[in-house]
Amino acid sequence: MSFEQYDLSPDLLNGLVDTRIENPTPLQQEVIPQALEGKHLLVKNESEDNGAFLIPALQKLIANGEVSGTRILILTPSIERAKAIDEMIWAMGYHAQVSSTSLSMKGDKVAQEQAVLDGAPVIVANPGRLVDILEKTKKTFTDLECVVIDEAHNMENFSLVGRVKSIFEFIENQPQVLIFSGTMNNATKQLAENALKNPELIGFQSTDIEEKKAVEPAEINEEEVKEKLEQASVKVVLNPEEKNTNEESSENEDSAQEKAEDKKTEPVEIDQKEVEAKLKKASVKVVLNPEKKEPENKTDSGSDSNSDKAPVEKLKEASVSVVLKKDQTDEPSVPKNLEQGYINVPPRMKISTLMAHLENSKVERIVVFTASKRTADRLFRIILKKSWGVVSVDESINKETFNERFQKFTSNEMKILIVGGMSATDIEIDKVTQVINYDVPNEVEEYRYRAELVGSKKAGQMVSLVSKMDRDDIEKITNEVGYAPEEIKLPEEVKKKKKGKSSNNKKRNNKQSKPHNKTRRGSSNNKRAKKKKETADKSYGLPRPSYDGLSGGREGDRSGGVFGWVKKLFN
Repeated sequence: MSFEQYDLSPDLLNGLVDTRIENPTPLQQEVIPQALEGKHLLVKNESEDNGAFLIPALQKLIANGEVSGTRILILTPSIERAKAIDEMIWAMGYHAQVSSTSLSMKGDKVAQEQAVLDGAPVIVANPGRLVDILEKTKKTFTDLECVVIDEAHNMENFSLVGRVKSIFEFIENQPQVLIFSGTMNNATKQLAENALKNPELIGFQSTDIEEKKAVEPAEINEEEVKEKLEQASVKVVLNPEEKNTNEESSENEDSAQEKAEDKKTEPVEIDQKEVEAKLKKASVKVVLNPEKKEPENKTDSGSDSNSDKAPVEKLKEASVSVVLKKDQTDEPSVPKNLEQGYINVPPRMKISTLMAHLENSKVERIVVFTASKRTADRLFRIILKKSWGVVSVDESINKETFNERFQKFTSNEMKILIVGGMSATDIEIDKVTQVINYDVPNEVEEYRYRAELVGSKKAGQMVSLVSKMDRDDIEKITNEVGYAPEEIKLPEEVKKKKKGKSSNNKKRNNKQSKPHNKTRRGSSNNKRAKKKKETADKSYGLPRPSYDGLSGGREGDRSGGVFGWVKKLFN
């Protein structure tokens, strides 16, 4: 079975040949025909098969010839994945001269704003960065043909579901929507319900979505609420005495009082400090003697004067106020006994810096946070060779596997836990001696949550690996937290590597500066080079993103050219 059966553009077919995608995968065989028909799709994509949505999306764009404005929008939660998808678009669409841009949380925001305003034909974006740009520029999409939500299951992190929904408010037309997700979690259900219209399901069952609808709360009948509030009464009894029998309860107050005196029942003493301490920990707050009381007088009609008030107002004036899950409303803080540090990482040396730091760390129970599953997997394979004891967890693994790996770390069987693309709130650990931010979080709250993970039980350390692209985030965190982490010296092993790289670069530059006496190629090659240059220049003010698969972290070089990294990617 080949791609020719789908009547794809010759230029796109040539792009697939260049990227060594020879035959459609089983998932592509299911997705491509239905996507080309314009259907909305909810697809289970456990293998991160990018071609399943890129091939039909690019075909739609190419088939319409010369177009203006943004036609394809791809939303993905990971910075690294946004870069990788943009690289693949550039490779697949090279012969058709498809232009695209990547909007990630680490890019030049001014240049990205201009790319959006200029109407880049294909936009690959992190939802947080795109919604910031749209809100600032008031830009709307009027001619979108297709919206792809990639890795929908990972949108649960950092409130990305709400940001994706906000982006749809800036879309004025009704584009086709394709949602790809590894699992059917709450984020996927919310996005599917919000964005899809009569979708076809691939890999999921209809019951997966219906389950959510079945548990949705029923609409509130305001009149019924008013009636129940008027009839409701709450009785608060502090230090109640033992219940009387039916016979005793039938007696009058005087008789009850006499019996109480005969028994000489003494009141229970109340420890005020103990009560205050328990109330602080309680998840229910009781307010006695509120300032506003319900007026007792009635109007001429016989109804209460406040009977027309909204239910919310009546609740505010009630004699009992209930606060649920109070502990979750508190803002996370950075413990005072926490040692914060950072290492300035040279370009393309993040993995080397991490390995050298781990080598020099004598502490046990280290948690390494990365921005994506892909980076976590890469670090796991590298650290595994050192026999230090390492496990890796992310949202894509099932609950049983997650618990098994997690238990190995919490039982001290393993020294290092790598967390890929998850928040510190998703893991429950009593104490950790060191947290390493391999990727600096772009949310201050997440930084604080990780800090609490370390400092909750004992003094600990949090180290951030700060590359050039992380500096904006660490500066923002420093300003909001109130004090800056201390700089940790670059490990000596990394300094030596850096020095060796610098000397090699100088030799290479000197070699390249020498004149060449080779004969020039033919005019056809010159034309091809000119065409390639024109395509590369049309980048909407942004540098072409580099594939990140070789160096780790968020920086990388396009080693071996675009076809080199594609070859490594698919091998």
